[in-house]
Amino acid sequence: MSKEKVFLALILVFIASGLSRLAFATEPGKAVFLVSPFYGGLNSEASGGSGAAAIIDRGPLYGLNMLYARPDFSIGSIGHYSKLNFSTENGYLFYLTYYFQQNKVIQPMLGF
Repeated sequence: MSKEKVFLALILVFIASGLSRLAFATEPGKAVFLVSPFYGGLNSEASGGSGAAAIIDRGPLYGLNMLYARPDFSIGSIGHYSKLNFSTENGYLFYLTYYFQQNKVIQPMLGF
């Protein structure tokens, strides 16, 4: 099974699990869980200089963004995968933020 099919299957699983737990923040203090898949394209060009031919690397980009947020903290992740003509790119970002005084306009926070 190709990596693209595995990644798309994971996106569908995350969507199904996220929709079953999706909460809308209609009242203050309520937690919210969001799942957002995304799709796009990459177009990169690199040249070696001195008259060397330019290399054009193109391909699709698949990704998934997840977020769980409460008034005092948020946790989330963003991951993407792309298979280009000459290369493969993967990226992942995980973040966690804690808000110390969530009722104040300006507040200290700690994040990773």
